[in-house]
Amino acid sequence: MWSDSRSAGRPCADADTLIAAFASNRDALLVTDNLAHFEHLGGALENWRE
Repeated sequence: MWSDSRSAGRPCADADTLIAAFASNRDALLVTDNLAHFEHLGGALENWRE
């Protein structure tokens, strides 16, 4: 996930990559108020403010 993001020219903070990887590994819904940090990493996302 980290290398795919960097190769695509969309580097992501290490913490965000770890959060997304953990959620993906657990088939969990990632809930955030900043979808832009995670959209390009894939996985199920939900904005908790909406």
